[in-house]
Amino acid sequence: MAIYIRQRKDATGTTEDSFVEVVAWGKYQVPNGQYAVLKYVTNIANSKELEWEDSKQRYVFQALNVPKNILYEDQPSNVKIDMKGAGNGNIEESRASGKVTFAGGIEALKGGLEYFVGAGVGPWQLLDNGEGIVVTLRRQVAKVQFSSISRLLQDGSKDYSITKCTIIFPNQPQEASFNFDEFHKEYDDMNSIPNSRIGDFATLHPTTEPNKTGVEFEWLKNLDNVLIGGRPISNDFKNDTNIVRSVYLMPFKYWETDHKYEEQAGFFIVKLPGNGSEQERVYTGNLLGSNSSNSHYLRAGHYADVSLTLTDGTEAGGTGSMIIKWNKEEKEEVPHHPVPGIYKAEEAKLLLEALQKNDTSAIPKNCYKQEMIDGKTVNVIRLFTNIDWSQITEELHIPDSFVLVCQGYKIQLGKEGKITGEITEELHAITPVT
Repeated sequence: MAIYIRQRKDATGTTEDSFVEVVAWGKYQVPNGQYAVLKYVTNIANSKELEWEDSKQRYVFQALNVPKNILYEDQPSNVKIDMKGAGNGNIEESRASGKVTFAGGIEALKGGLEYFVGAGVGPWQLLDNGEGIVVTLRRQVAKVQFSSISRLLQDGSKDYSITKCTIIFPNQPQEASFNFDEFHKEYDDMNSIPNSRIGDFATLHPTTEPNKTGVEFEWLKNLDNVLIGGRPISNDFKNDTNIVRSVYLMPFKYWETDHKYEEQAGFFIVKLPGNGSEQERVYTGNLLGSNSSNSHYLRAGHYADVSLTLTDGTEAGGTGSMIIKWNKEEKEEVPHHPVPGIYKAEEAKLLLEALQKNDTSAIPKNCYKQEMIDGKTVNVIRLFTNIDWSQITEELHIPDSFVLVCQGYKIQLGKEGKITGEITEELHAITPVT
């Protein structure tokens, strides 16, 4: 692994921006099998080995690496650093520059993006820190790991047989540039990064080149039967399975309120390949953060672990997008859930209130769908979540024109509570033990 380190001298000792004078700039290698050792590479123009002027002088050190191409050592990785002008005394040129190309799956494994790291340390002086400096390298890009992908079928069962699919983040930049003058701290505001010279993360600037938007990769469940150059790689990289389930991206905000659903940075498309008589299926989704103040963004050095369930609707085409010819009809809002049913506690509460009043007109229309069953039209209510109706201690009746389809989900009832009416599949009604 090659690592580039720039050493800046504190000229005034007052602010972070006082570290303006570049006193050393060089390329270092980490020798195989050696711990806490960096070997200086001497054949780089204008480079100079790190030094300490005196014990009281304060310095800031910045480091970024170029990871190896893991599969092909003679080919470049997805990170490039240009040292042209570095160390020649010209402050502008000594910024140096670099580029990272985002990728996922096998391309991420080859490109070494899991191991693109860097740091900014200081201001330090030898008087305080003894003979050595401890540098903790941090990952420089964001990562989304799809740990598992399954498919929820129309009958409520789950299909775990998916071994590969294509995942696309259409709104993500394919490349970003960086330089050694613009670093930032972990939780700096991503909308207005201060670009200090002190911080662990190089500030990434997304490319503005045309046709450079959209990161696509092939998700693999495992490395079985994967050949690179005619040789299987499952044994060599058995500990890197999570890399081929992941995509490495520009850090981003999960949800922009002024953007449409399909315009979000976390919007993604999943394409399942056709299988025999089944055509290719296309699904869409969005990554959402939590309500934590630090979780509105997927930051550099952070990753989202996603267990994805693809849901099929009752019509062909599943839950995803079906491309049709444009027409002149006005746009309309599309419900988030393609199959009407009970997905949330709020919907379960509204259904309960309607059943208690024995008023079918009060059942929300997004909670049921008309279907033909045994030659007659009925209103089908499907459960897509467990329900807590533990306050119910009497009988609840499903109206005659309705059918409750539990799909394996459970309903918590109070003492002596019970549900009657037309119910398909076993009703898992849980009541307290007396």
